[in-house]
Amino acid sequence: MSLDPSYPDEDWGFTAQQALEKLLKTWIVLSDRLPPRIHDLADLAEIQQKL
Repeated sequence: MSLDPSYPDEDWGFTAQQALEKLLKTWIVLSDRLPPRIHDLADLAEIQQKL
């Protein structure tokens, strides 16, 4: 369905944010840390960079 041109742009943004959030949290987990229960990408990226 997401390949349909009528798929809402805001849904693409939400999906992209979710994918990046999960990726950042995965990197944190792979560093033997517990990811925080936050959704802010800048905060997650900062935590990941400190590992």
